[in-house]
Amino acid sequence: MERILIVDDVDLNRKILKYLFKSIYNNVIIDEAENGIIALQMMKNENYDLTFLDIHMPKMNGDEVVKKFREFENKNSKDRSNIIALSGSLEENNDYDKNFLHMVTDYMIKPITKDKILKAVKMCGYSKSVRFE
Repeated sequence: MERILIVDDVDLNRKILKYLFKSIYNNVIIDEAENGIIALQMMKNENYDLTFLDIHMPKMNGDEVVKKFREFENKNSKDRSNIIALSGSLEENNDYDKNFLHMVTDYMIKPITKDKILKAVKMCGYSKSVRFE
């Protein structure tokens, strides 16, 4: 794990996730974006090992970001990036959510904990850089 992107419109949520992530991983570079427009541009310009993306944001929702970024990846023959969707709630029976979840690697329901981060990161194959202290 070298570089991750945290996208959330709430500054405190970004700080908490960054703190939790840094408390378990060595030598990780963490970039932050406060909205989907900025995030999409950053994702196109940088190769992130993992992106944590809030679903509900002003200016551009997480679902739009993922859809546009997946189109960008396909158009430019890029490998599919690992994107973890973040939400305060996610209704399993909603068709919108099922379609969205198909486009992301995984999702987490807030509040985010170390255990949730470890599970998501392990699923993406980055468990080798975990620092157990």
